[in-house]
Amino acid sequence: PFPGPSARPPRAKGPIIAAACIALAVVLAAVAGGTYMAELWGGKTIPEVVGLSQPEATDALSAKGFAAQAVEVKSDEPQGTVLSSDPEQGHRAEEGSTVTLSVAVPRIVPAIVGATSEEAAQALEAEGFTAVTYTEEKSNEAAGTVLAVSPEAGTEAKSGDAITVTVAVPYTVPDVEGMSEADAKAALQAEGYEVTSEWYTTEDIEEGTAVSTDPAAGSELNSGSEVTLYVAHSRGTELVDLTREILPGANLTNDEGSFKVENIKSCTYRGDGEVLYTVEARQYEVVTMPFGLGQETVFAKKLTTIEGGIVWNDDNEVSYASPSIRY
Repeated sequence: PFPGPSARPPRAKGPIIAAACIALAVVLAAVAGGTYMAELWGGKTIPEVVGLSQPEATDALSAKGFAAQAVEVKSDEPQGTVLSSDPEQGHRAEEGSTVTLSVAVPRIVPAIVGATSEEAAQALEAEGFTAVTYTEEKSNEAAGTVLAVSPEAGTEAKSGDAITVTVAVPYTVPDVEGMSEADAKAALQAEGYEVTSEWYTTEDIEEGTAVSTDPAAGSELNSGSEVTLYVAHSRGTELVDLTREILPGANLTNDEGSFKVENIKSCTYRGDGEVLYTVEARQYEVVTMPFGLGQETVFAKKLTTIEGGIVWNDDNEVSYASPSIRY
């Protein structure tokens, strides 16, 4: 007999199962992706809030189920503008979580008058100002003390706006050596000093020239203080002037008699307190009248030229004179 037909081999099930698994995985991935995109799981996406006002940003976050809290940040942007968020917009966070908003507040010129320059610099830097200029002004305040700020404290300004800070520097006694007395006084008074002049006796410096001050030049001294100005004064000039004061009308006596000075021809300082002079004087004598009629002074008709000298002491008194003198 012929053999019967052979049995059909069994069909392999592995590829079918694998395909089914892949298909299922794709479906599951699609479902997962769709539900993720639909924010059914994995948290909510932080909405775009940068550039919005704080109320607008808060509403946008609330609509997504987030709470909002704000922190103020100094900025040149309009006040209340949202500058950033944490977490950042586009990122995900659990629904109900809090998103921190950085909100712009204006930069304010700080109240720095009376502060030190270092304290002022720190306060201005904290506000973010970058165009700060410091100027100096003489003052009786402690050196480095802020005297003024422009714009004034409390003014809103942008980071690049010019800020000028005026800082105290001390008054110092100016150097007036070599000036005339008038110019030296003017320079000292320009600093607000009360000036008293005193003579500085010397034959080496021109009369009336400023020699020095007390306190000395360069000393720090508050405006309104007293300064003594020492001015060159020739002892010779002083004594010549004194001699010219006493000679007119003075009575001179020498070996030839008594004379009354009428004209001064010259006066010269010799040194060591001595002044030499030349005068024109009229000789005279006192005559006793007869019969008890008293005395009469009789003057010569001609003038006589007389040369003499006077020695002055340190108190400007005549210590010696030749011819002798009465004045």
